[in-house]
Amino acid sequence: MALTRINNQALTNVTELPTNVDLQRPVVTAKKASSQNVSRATWTKVTGFTVDEHDSHSAWDGSKFTVPSGQAGRYFVTFSCFATFGDAGYDGENFFASISVNGTKQQYAGLNMANGGRHMVDPRSTVTMIYDLAVSDYVEFYAYIQDDSASGTLKVGGNSNGNNGASAISIARID
Repeated sequence: MALTRINNQALTNVTELPTNVDLQRPVVTAKKASSQNVSRATWTKVTGFTVDEHDSHSAWDGSKFTVPSGQAGRYFVTFSCFATFGDAGYDGENFFASISVNGTKQQYAGLNMANGGRHMVDPRSTVTMIYDLAVSDYVEFYAYIQDDSASGTLKVGGNSNGNNGASAISIARID
């Protein structure tokens, strides 16, 4: 179906788009392929985002987005991280997800339940930011997980986690 009207006005003599319209802005979406063991009480880089991957400009390597040539601008970035304390005694106390730009944490969100004897089992934390990125700037994702017993294996979730879903990222240039 062709576009023939805008605001009830007929389109006539339309031959080309204005030269300042960028219809090819970078967009990346991906989910983690599998669970990843993470270090206890340490910011750990989350990698392996290769399932349902869409990368419009070949700027994503599965763990890091690098702004391609000619694509500096304002970006919307989201990281939804799923963690599981099931292999570590079901006693999660702290869980945070972070977005890092050029190796520096810019934004993080999460849960702290270290007081009062309450514990997390399978939490999800989502962090979002809008950030101006220059060519060659890079974006990475980190998780911080801590449990009460300090035993067992702490994990961030991947596609194999069934109903709980996978950790996922989305990056899009918005201006």
